[in-house]
Formats: sequence, C-alpha cells, structure tokens
Amino acid sequence: MKQVIGNKAYSSWSLRPWVLMKHFMIPFGEVLIKLDPPNTTQEIKKYSQSGKVPALVDGDLIILESMAIMKYLHEKYQKKFLYPAGPQQRTMARVLANQMHGRFSSLCQYMSFHRHKPI
Repeated sequence: MKQVIGNKAYSSWSLRPWVLMKHFMIPFGEVLIKLDPPNTTQEIKKYSQSGKVPALVDGDLIILESMAIMKYLHEKYQKKFLYPAGPQQRTMARVLANQMHGRFSSLCQYMSFHRHKPI
C-alpha cells in the first residue's frame, strides 16, 4: 500500500491520512509529489486520474479524497479502531471530521503554511 501525497507543509488534505497511518502504525510507502512545479498534475495523474492528492494505492484499488481513505482504512484495519466502536460515537466522530473537513478550505486560503519570504 502506498500514499500519494503533496508537500506536507502545504497539503493538509494529504497530511490527514498520512498522520492517521503513522499513528496507528499501518505500514505504507510514500510517493511525495511537490505541488509547485509546472508538471505537478502530470505527476499526480500517474497515480490518480483526478490529478489531486491524496490518493491511496492498495493493489489495483486507488482511493481518492482523505475522508474516503480514512473510512477505507477503518474498514480494512477494524482491529485498530480508527473510529470509535459504538455506532453513535462513530457517527459523531464522522460528523465532526466532516464539518472540519468541509470548512477547512477557507482557513487554508487565509492562513497558508506557505511563506513568501524567508524568516
């Protein structure tokens, strides 16, 4: 299994499943694609037809979108309890994750990790 991710400092969407897999000690390879070169989309499309990161490659299966990747990992590694075991707690965890995920784009736009001038 391997994760195709963008720069960790710039792509929080890439970082989410990466952190999850590291935390739960799920073995994976990493394909890091820098997001600022002109050929970025072409490089990503070698793994993901959408041209976006993250993508999780598990054999012939390619999962796009960080939330879908995390749900897939929860199903694949059920004994690791990536989400809470109880249906109500699991639902609340997914609600909170989706709310944060959906509203995070505005925060990223106004509070980028990218520094235009070195400090």
